[in-house]
Amino acid sequence: MNIEVQVISRILEKKDMSFLTDVGIDNTFFNTTKSQIGFINHHKNTYGVIPDPTTFKEEFPEFPLLKVSEPDQYLIDKLQEQAIFNDILPHAQQFGDMLNQDSNKAVEYIVSKIDDAKSKKAVKKVIGHSYVKTAQDRYNDYDERSKIDGLIGISTGIEELDNILGGIEYDDFIAVVARPNVGKSWFGTYLALSAKQQGKKVGIYSGEMDVNSVGKRIDTLASNISNRGIQRGKEDVRSKYKQYLDNLTDEEGDILIVTTEDFGHREPTAQMLKQFIVSNKLDLLVIDQMSLMMDANRSKTLSDRYNNVVREVHALMKETKCPIIMLCQAGRKAMDVAKAEEKTPELHHIEYCDRVGQFITKGLSLNEHEGILRVCPKKNRNGAKNEDILMKWDKDCGYIEPMLSSEDLEEVSEDYGF
Repeated sequence: MNIEVQVISRILEKKDMSFLTDVGIDNTFFNTTKSQIGFINHHKNTYGVIPDPTTFKEEFPEFPLLKVSEPDQYLIDKLQEQAIFNDILPHAQQFGDMLNQDSNKAVEYIVSKIDDAKSKKAVKKVIGHSYVKTAQDRYNDYDERSKIDGLIGISTGIEELDNILGGIEYDDFIAVVARPNVGKSWFGTYLALSAKQQGKKVGIYSGEMDVNSVGKRIDTLASNISNRGIQRGKEDVRSKYKQYLDNLTDEEGDILIVTTEDFGHREPTAQMLKQFIVSNKLDLLVIDQMSLMMDANRSKTLSDRYNNVVREVHALMKETKCPIIMLCQAGRKAMDVAKAEEKTPELHHIEYCDRVGQFITKGLSLNEHEGILRVCPKKNRNGAKNEDILMKWDKDCGYIEPMLSSEDLEEVSEDYGF
């Protein structure tokens, strides 16, 4: 028997549909009885009550009203199952066509559609959390934090930035935004290395560079050996580079690197990165960069795609409790800001994406001018923002000085206008 018929019979019998609406079930869960459920909703909205069976039968004389003995939860579960199936069914043909060409892509496609259907057709009664009854939970959290000597989270490696952000905590989703060629990837790699040096296991997803190129940047940041010298095979760095690599161990954490090659030369979704996080028990993930990710729906427009990616990465952080740093490119609107070198892009300058600020806990904006890196927190959930931090910045040799001296400040003050 059609589960929708059973559900509608129960609604009319109880003269109540709150057992459905309380868990988020609406008209979209009904497929073969759209007219009937629409009539019931219209009657309730108009007259304030569910129509009685006689009124309903006058409108739908052929509809078989049943005596239903199953519990409400059974009806909810079965209606949800059917709704998910109906959402997936239209994609079966494309799945079959793709299966003949590329089975990996086909499986990835149908899994994303299943995940999307489950998300859209999720049912759960929202009860809420008592402010009074959760008081002990808040105290326990405070007490745990009080026992930590120093930063609560992972240090960024920059003392002034840690003082503002409080480090990188387990529930942090951090965006780093800059215009092209400023050094987003270098900065993200620096944060990853800093965490590694604190004994953490860090993951880097690089959508542009291969594993060796990322590894060589880490080498430069850790050893201050010229990256150009390493990349070009210059003889004058051989001895120092060989010595550094020979002494390298994983006693102080590790950095695991994945690229599109590890995902079948495809841009990964957030769910594909979940396996990387969970299987390696990562303490931190750096995504380089947002535009080189794919959303579960494989949206056609860049705006839909990027906004979905932000939402899905935020959900990934929540699910895995692994902090995530995502690098984002500022778009054309940020170019006007570039005319005044002392300024950094705003979060709304992120290309094709206006939802970053809604989901992130912290947002850092970068600008570089004549060897001076400016880092400005644009969003900071529990602290100050819009306070610039200036540092010496030599990407080739991996030097990032945490703070300019007073002499350095005097030297660049004219350029920056302070």
